[in-house]
Amino acid sequence: MKKLTAFILSCLMLAGCGGSAKSGSEQYYSADSMAAPAEAAYGGMAYNSYDAEEADEGSSYSVYQEDSANKLVYTGNVHIETKEYDAFRDELNGILKEYHAVTQSMQESGSSGSRRYMNLTVRIPAQDFDSFINALYKGSGEVTNVSTWVDNITKRYNSNETRIETLETQRTRLLELLQTAENLTDVIQLEQRLSEVEYELNNLKNYKADMDEDVQYSTLDLTISEVIIYNSKVTFVQRFREALTGSWTNFRDFLEDFVIDAVYALPFLIVLAALIWLFRKPLRTLNERRKAKRAAKKAAKEKSDPVKAEEI
Repeated sequence: MKKLTAFILSCLMLAGCGGSAKSGSEQYYSADSMAAPAEAAYGGMAYNSYDAEEADEGSSYSVYQEDSANKLVYTGNVHIETKEYDAFRDELNGILKEYHAVTQSMQESGSSGSRRYMNLTVRIPAQDFDSFINALYKGSGEVTNVSTWVDNITKRYNSNETRIETLETQRTRLLELLQTAENLTDVIQLEQRLSEVEYELNNLKNYKADMDEDVQYSTLDLTISEVIIYNSKVTFVQRFREALTGSWTNFRDFLEDFVIDAVYALPFLIVLAALIWLFRKPLRTLNERRKAKRAAKKAAKEKSDPVKAEEI
């Protein structure tokens, strides 16, 4: 009995030293993962920014590193402008299929005849991270900015692995003790601790699966904007013309919205006009009575005190 109690206490101490298991998202965005961008790639999170001018020089975007000793997570965002929105959307779908990218989320706004925008979050096989971005540069759209982050999660990954191994050892030992336990109290304590170990193991293995997926599939946020003239090549005259066109478009849209809103409000306006027409005579009569009462009061004051009557 004493040996069993000592073993359970040692298990609890090990659990306390290791800390409770966190969910994937909570543990992933810990202080360690949000290291300053200035840190080296193997010391936390490294940040890279790449603009269109560098691409014009014929250079190739390169950030991915083949490294089996470290667990690296690649993320980034790309902003693209296009004059031919529909054509570029079809072109983008082709690039996504070519690199086996998975669209995690997509939001599109605007309509044909006005400026349209698209925001996508895609998951790409990590080894194709650079190739996918370079394919966007070679496309018909104008890539205006690329920002990437490299997060080294090796320490957290190894720590998680060690914790899993420790808990699996505990689970094996608890199962052995459970088979030989004869006292009902011992059985209850062992089953309770076994349940806690199973729960922690499940969370840690799920977290490991999330990290494995983040290492294997990079995350890229894409923003596509429809433009008349590329901002990187626009002149003052072109900007002035675009401003004139935009101001007229905004004024037209305002008039259209005003007319639509007026149509929606038409029933309320009709009811309001009917109420005013019905109550116009009673209101006019009431106003006349007030004027007559005020005149009579003024006349009475003039008789009693002409000075105060003038003030009234």
